[in-house]
Amino acid sequence: MKLSAALAQLLFITLYSTAARTPPSDKRTDCKTAFRCAHRVTNLENYCDTTLKHAAHRLETNSKAVNKLLSGASGAADDMAIALAPLLATATTKQQNQLTAAQTASGEILMQLQHFSAMRAQYYAISNLSTTTTAPATIVGDGTDYATSAVTGPTWKAITPAECDGLDAEDRAEVTAATLSKKQGLAESALYYHGQLACYANNPNSPCTAAAASDKIGVKITVDEAYPGNDDTALAGGNFKRFGENKVVTEKITPDLIDNNTTSLAAAASTLENLQDLTKIASYKQDALFQRLVAIINFGVPPGSQLTGNLERQVKSAIDTTYGKTDDEFQDKIWKPLDAQDSNYYSSSGVKSDKIKSLTSTEKMAGAIAWGPINKSRDKQSMSTGNLEKKKDLSTVCKNHGTRDDCKGEKGCEFDEAKTPNCFPKPSESKKEKKEEKDAKTDSKCTGKEKKNAQMDANGKKTSARIPVFSSIRTSLW
Repeated sequence: MKLSAALAQLLFITLYSTAARTPPSDKRTDCKTAFRCAHRVTNLENYCDTTLKHAAHRLETNSKAVNKLLSGASGAADDMAIALAPLLATATTKQQNQLTAAQTASGEILMQLQHFSAMRAQYYAISNLSTTTTAPATIVGDGTDYATSAVTGPTWKAITPAECDGLDAEDRAEVTAATLSKKQGLAESALYYHGQLACYANNPNSPCTAAAASDKIGVKITVDEAYPGNDDTALAGGNFKRFGENKVVTEKITPDLIDNNTTSLAAAASTLENLQDLTKIASYKQDALFQRLVAIINFGVPPGSQLTGNLERQVKSAIDTTYGKTDDEFQDKIWKPLDAQDSNYYSSSGVKSDKIKSLTSTEKMAGAIAWGPINKSRDKQSMSTGNLEKKKDLSTVCKNHGTRDDCKGEKGCEFDEAKTPNCFPKPSESKKEKKEEKDAKTDSKCTGKEKKNAQMDANGKKTSARIPVFSSIRTSLW
């Protein structure tokens, strides 16, 4: 469905399903003119637009935080991976909930934006159409009748920007959540048009007698947003009398409709304004899921355990120790080390490595997230005891790790930037590997000797096979 069609459908639904909505009880002061109402509605539009943009930015920031946690957890050393696990699980849950809530709230705000846009257009149209005649259109008698008189005038009052002055503090006020707790004080979008008629001699207020040469008939026309009053009856006294008063309501989107929807708009805006920042420790510390995961990982408690008493205190202490009490500590303990962590990633030009903070593109971040589990799976397979014949020696395995975290994640490997290669077997592992190689050669020699001794002596010097030298029963037999 195209966006325009979707918005039209949303607008239709809102227009015809507002009966269950309750307008606020409080009210802003009324705006006195159409232009002032237009200015007030423009401020409401700006507020909605800013709220949507702020929410979109928050969701984008949170998405990057989740991706960073995911990339970091998949390639981090054990201690860091364990610390990141509760954060990642909690952040992904919160992100999904935020996306669902934001979708609903954004739909509500978009509908109200359509209403505000329509109302603003109406108010500006009313301001631009409102005018009146400053000098009437007239015909003059010639002593007999008015048939031969030319029509003069009228002169219209000019519509200038000066007519839009008069904004008060309420019209200029920045819209906040408190503003949405009130009716908006908007005027009805309507135009009144009417005429005025007089018959006078020489000047108004001087009654005409008939069709004397000095008699005039004058007509004034007015189109205005203000109610003119009831029509007049007789034309006595030569005064201009009002006639033809009429009212035109310009649209079905009315102030009452907007007021009925204000409560829902306020709730939607509040939802978007209060989306949690997943880079802040406050978004996690009081979260029940996060606390349970910390308890399970750190204290081995069953998932259904109640966090009360001493256990609750232990969990809070563990959170403060691992993640920090403040946002600054949270940055130092989690985000800064995570940014500095090396990460391999798949790219269109092969496997590359970079700091996590430098994985700014979608391709790089996706490649880093994919690298972690795939690499761990390959390492596990390469180190499997069931595939010893395919296993590379430890020095080769270590050498293939290009980053500090990958190197430390490999059992038996050590990392040193000053050496080449940077990743190499730990000294103890190297000795062990050489010892195993030596033992393997000894076993090979012994096996050959055993085979030789097992043969029967052709010259009859021995008539029985020798027992292998490593047998536990060798002494008793000799």
